[in-house]
Amino acid sequence: MIFHHAGIAVNNIEDAVESLRESFPGVELLSDAVFDENQNVRLILLRYKGLVMELIEGETVKKILKKGQPHYHNCYEVSDIDKTLMEIKDYVLVKAPCPAILFDGRRVVFIYHSVLGLIELLEKG
Repeated sequence: MIFHHAGIAVNNIEDAVESLRESFPGVELLSDAVFDENQNVRLILLRYKGLVMELIEGETVKKILKKGQPHYHNCYEVSDIDKTLMEIKDYVLVKAPCPAILFDGRRVVFIYHSVLGLIELLEKG
C-alpha cells in the first residue's frame, strides 16, 4: 500500500479551492470537479508540494463537517483490491469495490478500521 491522497470534506468545492489557493500559494489543480454517482459526491484533486488532496462535497460528508472534522479519509494505492482485502484483518466494509470516475474508472473500496478510521483503497491502473 502506497499513500495516494488525503480526502478532505468541504461544503463547497469552489470556495475551498479559492481558500486553499490563497492560504497555500502554488496549489495545483490535478482534475476538474466531477460528480461521482457511485458515491453521490462532487470531487476534485489538488496538489500542494507533493501532497495530493481530494476535496469531497455532498451529502455523504455533511455529518462530519457538522462535527468540525474535515479530514475524511486517507487513500492508499494497491495493485489488487481483492487481494489486499483478504490480507487486511479487523476492518468493516463501508462501500464495496466500484469504479471511480475521478480515477478514470479504476476501482476503489472504502473500509473502516478502528485505529486508522476510514480508508480508501485505489486499485492501480
